[in-house]
Amino acid sequence: MAMLFKGLAMRDMIAIVASMLTMTVVSAREVTPSVKAEKQAPAEAGVRLQSLKDLTIAALRARHYGSTLRILADLATGPNARVYAERFFGGGPGPYSSVLASYQSDGLRLYARLDVPHAPPPPGGYPVIVFLHGWVGYEAAKDFHFSYTPDSMYAEMIDAYAKAGFVVVTPGYRGHGTVNGQVAGGRASMAAWDNATHIAPILYAIDSLNLIDGLSSIKMLNFQDYGRHSGTVSLNLKRLYVSGHSQGGDVALTVLAVAGHGSKVVNRPRAGSIMSGTFPDRFTQVETFRPMAESSEAFLAGDGTWTGSARGRDGTVNPNFVFGWPSDSIETPDPREWTWQKGQYGEASVRDVVVAGYSEMYRSLSQNVSDLGDANFSILEGVKPKGYKINHDPRVASMIQDLGGFYAERFISARVALHFSDRDYYSLPRWNYDLCARIARRGGYCKPHEYIGGTHTLRLSSHGWFSPAGSHEPYAIIIKRDLALFR
Repeated sequence: MAMLFKGLAMRDMIAIVASMLTMTVVSAREVTPSVKAEKQAPAEAGVRLQSLKDLTIAALRARHYGSTLRILADLATGPNARVYAERFFGGGPGPYSSVLASYQSDGLRLYARLDVPHAPPPPGGYPVIVFLHGWVGYEAAKDFHFSYTPDSMYAEMIDAYAKAGFVVVTPGYRGHGTVNGQVAGGRASMAAWDNATHIAPILYAIDSLNLIDGLSSIKMLNFQDYGRHSGTVSLNLKRLYVSGHSQGGDVALTVLAVAGHGSKVVNRPRAGSIMSGTFPDRFTQVETFRPMAESSEAFLAGDGTWTGSARGRDGTVNPNFVFGWPSDSIETPDPREWTWQKGQYGEASVRDVVVAGYSEMYRSLSQNVSDLGDANFSILEGVKPKGYKINHDPRVASMIQDLGGFYAERFISARVALHFSDRDYYSLPRWNYDLCARIARRGGYCKPHEYIGGTHTLRLSSHGWFSPAGSHEPYAIIIKRDLALFR
């Protein structure tokens, strides 16, 4: 560089440097929509927002919530009843009743699964766990089965909670589930926000809070026709807990922040368990999840080998490194052994994947937020260390830390347990430790639990490079720790 500038006047050096840095402004209108046209139904609640301010933690804490539950169907007589009973009840009658009920949120008719123990309640009523499930996706959501299948990853957990004497409430968020032939409301809302904006979990938190503040209506329901000797169910809402996995962990963290002391929420969770939580700020989610799933540059070292770090065997450092552990579904992280992996991971750069993610984010924001109709971002090329820099619309950037619960530790008054793997890019260890430390500094309770070799689904991988010898499967350990936390 010194030789390049040698003998040049200052104005010439400035011109050369300027030529190395190029700025590209990306308008949301230039981006090809990734949501199919038939999904656009603008009249439905939850699609168009006046401002992102309406979804900030402060705004959500100022809202009132509530709903009324009504039983719609008995899962014990449904299509999965026999196989579910064989898996969890030995083929006989179960120790709890499982029904599907309706509730309301933002004017939408939504569904929830209720599991109610047959054993008499303790003094004061049954304790309650609200279980918040992970990402399902737009296409699959209308067929969401509320984990009432023996092969669902959540079925064993819900069963364990119910057998331990808890009423378990599993909300289907907006757009999730079909009961008696009627699809849950909110499909258009999902189409608008279940994307790179990562706004959907905030809307799902609103749904969950409406359900939580409607739980007192359970006492009006008659469960006698659903396998219980007693028709009425008494809840102890002072022993209310939330448990969430993956995207449901993002939902749970938002719920805990909104429902902390001083909010308008009536039924405040006493503790929360978050498993493999995908809860960092929305920009960090864009710059982590898709790059790790689509670009080998995100997890390979600077020399193109896999070392689990940015530094290669020859000492070269990858400036666009994100995290050292891809999903175990890649089968092998060693590029020398790749066949099909080359097509999925080998072509896109981290920069291109990040830009595509932000393009989708800004398209959705400009289409669906009234005061962001002209929102855009720009890309400054040639900036070290990554070779590019994203310049965000200041109206969007100013809101990011106020969306979701990750930076809302000052509002969290419930006890929190964070469960995460040391090698899950959807819930990086540093995010979990950072959140717990900030909650603790505020005088709160947060316990981090790290599991060596665990997968995102709380199990162990069949691949030794991912789950080394001596690794312990997190799933059963988490259930045991949750039941202790919720006592």
